[in-house]
Amino acid sequence: IRNQRAQTLANLWDLALELDQGLGALIADLKASGDLATTLIVVMGEFGRTPGPLNGQAGRDHLKTAMCGLMVGGGVAGGRIIGSTDSIGRVTANPGWSQNRGIYIQDVAATIYSALGIDWTKSIPTPAGGVFQYCPTISNGANDTPAPVNEVFA
Repeated sequence: IRNQRAQTLANLWDLALELDQGLGALIADLKASGDLATTLIVVMGEFGRTPGPLNGQAGRDHLKTAMCGLMVGGGVAGGRIIGSTDSIGRVTANPGWSQNRGIYIQDVAATIYSALGIDWTKSIPTPAGGVFQYCPTISNGANDTPAPVNEVFA
C-alpha cells in the first residue's frame, strides 16, 4: 500500500505539472497575441475530492461540498480567492461573495454567460414543448436563484 500511495502522489505531481505547463503556455500565448482580455479560461472539475486519508483503493472519493476552480482572462481580476473551506477542505467556511452562500454550478454558468454578454436569466422553448432555462433554480433546499459571481471581475 505504501508503494501504491507513493505512485498515486507521483502521478498527481506529474499531472499537475502537465496542467500547469499547458495552461501557462496558453495564457502566455493569449497574452502575447492580445487575446487574453477577450478570452475567458475556466478550469474546474465536476467534484472536489475528499480530504484526509485515502480510501481503500488509495484514492479519493467525490466531494460535492467543496471544490476549486480557476478563471483567467476575459475581464477577470487576477490574484483573487473567493471563499474558503474549513481547515481540512471539507465544507465551505466563508462563501466570500455577495450571495453569502456556496457557489453552485448554476452560479458559475451565470458568471460565464454574464462575461459573454448573454442574458443568463433567459428561458427558451424546446422543440419538444418544454422550457430550457439557461441557469435553473438551485436545488439546495432553499431553491436559490443563481447569480453571477461578479467578484471575479471586480
